[in-house]
Amino acid sequence: MQTWRWTTDIFQEMTLLARFGEEGWEVEGVDRLARFACRRDERHPRRWEYRREEGVHEFEGWEPCGTWLTWAYFKRATGPLDVVPPVPRRHLYLGRRAWLLLAAALVAALGAMTAVLLDAWIVLLPLLGAWFPLLVIQRVRRRG
Repeated sequence: MQTWRWTTDIFQEMTLLARFGEEGWEVEGVDRLARFACRRDERHPRRWEYRREEGVHEFEGWEPCGTWLTWAYFKRATGPLDVVPPVPRRHLYLGRRAWLLLAAALVAALGAMTAVLLDAWIVLLPLLGAWFPLLVIQRVRRRG
């Protein structure tokens, strides 16, 4: 029995489930980090078909194989597999949209941190003794 664990983004998960199901990978479950735990019987491999539904449902001919957040995943065997491909080397499959979303989140986080640090700097500036030159400038202006 071969085992393999992988994860992907929400934008391409069904495409990858279809691909890996055709390669004989049966999903045993989905963990809280959205990793698909899969197995493949080397002696009698079968093709698998998957579907994802919002909430928990029962479908005739489909058996539940995992849940994550609000989605429920279902599987069913579709037939024997003649040629068994090798176990994929990758465990992480993120598409372009996921990388763009991560980059946007990083930029937003850096912007928020910068704003907080600049605000903290303005508050800390007088405490660090920078107020003295400002007082001198103010007095010179008043006299002049």
